[in-house]
Amino acid sequence: MLNASGGVGINLRLEFINEILEKKPKIDFLEIIADNWLSVGPHHKKLAAIRKDYEISFHCVGMNLAGSDELSREYLNEIKNLIQQYSPFQVSDHLSVQKYRGVCFHDLLPHPFNNKSLINMSERISYIQDFLGTEILVENLSYYHQFESSDRSEASFINELANLTGCSVLLDLNNIWVNEMNFGLSTKDFLDELNLDVVKEVHVAGAEKKGKLFIDTHGSDIHPEVLNILAGLRKQIGGLPIVYERDNNLPDFSKILEQRNLIVEVLNG
Repeated sequence: MLNASGGVGINLRLEFINEILEKKPKIDFLEIIADNWLSVGPHHKKLAAIRKDYEISFHCVGMNLAGSDELSREYLNEIKNLIQQYSPFQVSDHLSVQKYRGVCFHDLLPHPFNNKSLINMSERISYIQDFLGTEILVENLSYYHQFESSDRSEASFINELANLTGCSVLLDLNNIWVNEMNFGLSTKDFLDELNLDVVKEVHVAGAEKKGKLFIDTHGSDIHPEVLNILAGLRKQIGGLPIVYERDNNLPDFSKILEQRNLIVEVLNG
């Protein structure tokens, strides 16, 4: 059972998989980018070995939840096969556009918060959950453009989406903070409005300032203000799986563990 003192994991980078297998560090679970495991090869033997020692969750980047292209049954079938093979305790993806007119983007593009988007995404999420035979978690986005066609807040949109589909929420605290820094959107207002009862996982990462914008690069240590947000929520989310994400500017693995352990300290007060 994941809890406040033992529910903190990291995302599994291939660069660190050998060290994890060798040293078996104290990590409560590992989050896998499922798309990295769609190809066949010897890396699957390593993941099978990882799975013997750790619980895992799946984080996807290809469901295209906010897109308009037809959902890819081939992609979803590959994800379903991975689920059957490795039995993750949760499966998630982002509330974003990842593909348009057959072109895949190497970014998570935003969408308007309005009824048209709500209907489109609720239909897609419901189909995916039925196809996979499991609930999915949807992650709030860091975005660098706001749509004039939006007619409600992001938190309200997510609440409605969860109500319509029965999906749960992966709450990314860094993304909320990035949006506040770039657009002045209140983190407090977001969290006050979001139904925290449907949150089943939390992400914490580090952003970098590029020019006038903060970018969610997952390329730095956790910002102290994001840690403060986490501390303020520890009573509500302390028992949930929490992940430190690091994808760029990778330090030694010991530094990854330091950041993970810092989250544990914050949760323990």
